[in-house]
Amino acid sequence: MGNRSWLQAGSAPHFAAFCCVPLGTLERPAPQSSSIIQTLVLTTVNGYSFSMTAVSSILVRNGGVTMKTFIFDIDGTLLDSVTMYLLGLQKTMRRHGQEFTLDELRFSNGIPSTVTMGRLGFEGDAVAPAVKEWTQDSLDFVDDVDWFPGMKDTLVALRAAGAKTGIVTSKNRDQYSIDDQRFGFSHYFDTIVGAGEAKRNKPFGDPILLAMQRVGGDVADTVYVGDTATDAQAAHDAKVAFALATWTTPQPGPEFDPIAARLQTPADLKQLL
Repeated sequence: MGNRSWLQAGSAPHFAAFCCVPLGTLERPAPQSSSIIQTLVLTTVNGYSFSMTAVSSILVRNGGVTMKTFIFDIDGTLLDSVTMYLLGLQKTMRRHGQEFTLDELRFSNGIPSTVTMGRLGFEGDAVAPAVKEWTQDSLDFVDDVDWFPGMKDTLVALRAAGAKTGIVTSKNRDQYSIDDQRFGFSHYFDTIVGAGEAKRNKPFGDPILLAMQRVGGDVADTVYVGDTATDAQAAHDAKVAFALATWTTPQPGPEFDPIAARLQTPADLKQLL
């Protein structure tokens, strides 16, 4: 797993400027006047400009795609598992006499389970048992969980091309091990950073920086792939590019900006190599 020491968020240099362009126009950045690119938003962060397009877009830098490190969230990004955890949480809260709709519990996606339980009213020594209940209750709905179509093939292709891969998740190690046993993450990823391993969890960039340190990555050619605003904020804090999994979040709000790449399918990632 390499060195597990963490890096301070913001200690890495800023990444280079990126321009989003439609898939199929990778040879060179299209001019601003091109009818192919319909720019909706031009936003600037840390002195760098990002243009958002109306079509499926990918990352282009200096006329070519140069991503070498790919770090992923799990739920809603690698696995179609968000509903499983929402149903499990709903069942747990019902046992404790509280009724929630799934929409009311969606805030839990992308944040540590201990934080979720704190927001639902559990305090002190009651938090850890509640998290265990939630984990166990979620297993009642596990049969419907699977990889998103094309994701495994994409991961194999990325690694075959020499890219480094990692996971940064808000799951703790017990929760992660359940996924690993079923889906064999260890075969596809060089490192995993779970909740509590870095000094600060997402939405801070510390876990992403820790994963990069372990695999020898650099902010200039690292992309973090996720589906929540928490994922986007963590990428921005780590000064790396953020790629949105639109198969879970097709219409992101402004809290996601800047989005360097809007991925229509997992296979789009191969064009970042």
